[in-house]
Amino acid sequence: MGLKTDDEYLNEIQKSTYPVVLLDIPIKNSNIGYVTTDNLKGAQIATEHLIHLGHRRIGFLNGHKKAYVSQERLNGYILALSKNGIRIDNELIVEGDLQKKVDIKQRITF
Repeated sequence: MGLKTDDEYLNEIQKSTYPVVLLDIPIKNSNIGYVTTDNLKGAQIATEHLIHLGHRRIGFLNGHKKAYVSQERLNGYILALSKNGIRIDNELIVEGDLQKKVDIKQRITF
């Protein structure tokens, strides 16, 4: 749970003969299963909801870029904007590592 896609523990888990269930990391083999939500669809639905409310400048605060769930959520956000003809503005996308404070006010002009 919470491992980065390049985490050394993922290699150990994949080589292990112990049965393992991963959370939010879609790796599956004879000893590994996983449980996750549809992060792409969730982010897409949330973004589309804001679009349908009339918003066009929608910020996106995400976790670290090496987390599978963060990658999927970003893809859902981008997909919703693209489907609705809204230009992707990288200034509105903020990546955090979920451990340090991010000053969003410095990044986005309201």
